[in-house]
Amino acid sequence: MKNDYANKEDFQNLLSEKLEQLESLLTILDSLGIHDKDSLGFLNWFIEVVSKNIIIYKSKSNHNKQNQETYNKARGNVYYIDFGKTIGSEFQDFHFGVVLYELDYTALVVPLTSVKESPPNWIGNTDLIVDIGLIEGFPYNNKDCLAYVGGIQSISKKRLSKYKDRNTKKYYDLRLSKKQFNIILENISKNICEKILTSEKKSDIMELMN
Repeated sequence: MKNDYANKEDFQNLLSEKLEQLESLLTILDSLGIHDKDSLGFLNWFIEVVSKNIIIYKSKSNHNKQNQETYNKARGNVYYIDFGKTIGSEFQDFHFGVVLYELDYTALVVPLTSVKESPPNWIGNTDLIVDIGLIEGFPYNNKDCLAYVGGIQSISKKRLSKYKDRNTKKYYDLRLSKKQFNIILENISKNICEKILTSEKKSDIMELMN
């Protein structure tokens, strides 16, 4: 294992230096008053990332237990996901998400959110927001859901959890209908794939003209 320190004393010195730097940066961050970008949120996310990595590593090291990243997370299933604290306008925090494609250790997901009276701050290009209606069995079934295809991303399957109601302690098995899933696929094809291809063709034409 490669580290930036040779022994325990070096580690403690480096840790003190990094913690001092972190404290200074977090103080500046809080002074800016950025919405959803507070120091406590970043610290909690860091602890979550470290904890998840420890759990995954231990599961991979113990041959008597299943690897925490290899549990089945089927296409079309909806999970509650902590997208964490991110940079700038990147998608973040807790949201539901649907599995678009499952790999060995990760899954390609599309974030979901409920319809709100005013658009969330992270909504930019509305072409990448698609209304998929009510999700059967959804804990908040009085509101339609939006799929944010612009937030499509690959994440560890360890981050995909069944939603647990805080009051009833009940877990929800949620899944999109075939129609809802196809609506998302059609939007991705139209507003992402086609535009990327069109953009590439325009670039090729410009290169030929120059």
